[in-house]
Amino acid sequence: MQRYFNVAGPCVPDEHYLLPTSERCAEIHSLIAARLFFGPRCSKIWHAS
Repeated sequence: MQRYFNVAGPCVPDEHYLLPTSERCAEIHSLIAARLFFGPRCSKIWHAS
C-alpha cells in the first residue's frame, strides 16, 4: 500500500507520511495556556506529539 498524508485520524508511520513535530512543539504549551488553539482535538493532537 502506498503511503499518504492522513488528515482524518491517528497517523500510522507504515501507512502515512509524517512531518517532524519537534519544531512545532517548542511553543505548544504556551499556546495551550493562552487558549490559542483550534479546539479540543487540536490541543490533544499537539499535546500527544
